Amino acid sequence: MKFFVYSGQGICGRVRFLHGVGGIVGSGIFLMGAGALGQLFGQDRFSLDEPEVKEADSSLSRESDGGGGLPFIALLGGAEAGNMDPAPALVPGRLVFDGGGDGLSVGLGTGVTWNSNLYQSPVDETSAMVSTSDLSLSYRRGMQRSLGVFGGFDYSLAYFRYFDEELNEGREPFEHGWSGTVGVKGSQTTLTLTGTFRQNNGNSVNQALQDPETLQATSNDYSLNLNAVRKLRRTSLSASLRYQLQEFTDRSSDGDAEGQARGGELTDLTRLSGSVGWSVTPIPWPKIDLRPTLGFGWSEKRDGSTQNNLNPSLGFLYRYDSKLAFSGEAGADIRTTEDDEFGSFTRTNPTFNAGVSWQADETTSFGLSVYRATSASALRGQSSSDRTGVSVNVSKMLGRGFALSANYNFSHSQYTDAAGNEDSSTTSSSAAKDYHQAGVTLGRSFQIRPRLSLSTSLFYQITLRRGDDPLSEFDQSTAGFRLGLDF
Repeated sequence: MKFFVYSGQGICGRVRFLHGVGGIVGSGIFLMGAGALGQLFGQDRFSLDEPEVKEADSSLSRESDGGGGLPFIALLGGAEAGNMDPAPALVPGRLVFDGGGDGLSVGLGTGVTWNSNLYQSPVDETSAMVSTSDLSLSYRRGMQRSLGVFGGFDYSLAYFRYFDEELNEGREPFEHGWSGTVGVKGSQTTLTLTGTFRQNNGNSVNQALQDPETLQATSNDYSLNLNAVRKLRRTSLSASLRYQLQEFTDRSSDGDAEGQARGGELTDLTRLSGSVGWSVTPIPWPKIDLRPTLGFGWSEKRDGSTQNNLNPSLGFLYRYDSKLAFSGEAGADIRTTEDDEFGSFTRTNPTFNAGVSWQADETTSFGLSVYRATSASALRGQSSSDRTGVSVNVSKMLGRGFALSANYNFSHSQYTDAAGNEDSSTTSSSAAKDYHQAGVTLGRSFQIRPRLSLSTSLFYQITLRRGDDPLSEFDQSTAGFRLGLDF
């Protein structure tokens, strides 16, 4: 039995608090869950499993260009290579029941959310109340097999209706997204193909799905990933390829001047990236895994500018015990930009990430990660962004079936413009530097039958954006509740 609380990014064993990306963007960023909480509801004690490690990854949002490779759990082989988490929730506060086996599961939900700054405006903030309805479908087959074919599919649909009818005029009320996985496990080799799609209509009720650069801009986001892992004795080899496309849509028809101006500063972005890696466990240190990786990538903006990048790095994973684990990676991003107007230039930037996951006891989990990563920018006039950030996640079981999660994400971005000038935030009003996002969720689930559960949750999220240009700054808060039924 699993419950996924879509309110905070991080992993708490089988209790997973997922916020989307929430500011973590870059290659090879790891959030770890050392241990598992077993069944979340209806038990007085929880069994602890071996630590699992998951890369902070969201194919539905902008990611780095190829330096990430595969998450450690896949590089190390094991049955976990075929696991598949539900797609990110389009509404906050969603608790999802996952029976952990094959078959189809369905989730229904409804809620009300208050938004303090609907258009993310620096002045003349417009607050609004919106009702939400959501549907989720999840299908799994063969995920727990040690050998053979496995696969899964997730679909999410959300409907948004504002209490003020004027706010509904010209606004697309629906958003939806899907993700699918198919793969085959051999005795030593695992192949996995994953595809995702999200139609983002800018309703932005779940702030944690926002990227600090694109914010509420409407877009169609596509991703296709192919991963291969070859397990050997005390070592494994891996390779990955990824295709990503983010198409930004015109918002002039919805009468949202703020959104239209912001959307006009974004241009479609296509990425092709990959990596090859080697993970090895040294004989004298069985708790340590080392991973040298070479990432590579290519990207193209609709205005014709292109980038090529290489990302050599060395990573490690250290399992202190079943409750505590550390990971880290250090490398460089070597990026060449070619532009018809400004010519070409090459920049080299250091990249790193470090994380710790601690399961303090059977009811409390803590995660911390810091990172620095470089990625192509979708902003007009900008070539790339160097983003440094930190993420903190805490989850706590409170008894009587209550679960509490909290998170904080901060990122500081420095931009390089199309001419190669660094820290060029004055070039674009949307090139803000500092981005803060935090959230807290209190939820409870009532299991009615083995495959039927009722859930309720309260949530609060806040986003602060700061930059050199006051017109790029805003404060936004959302708060509300959600009722859900899963079967």
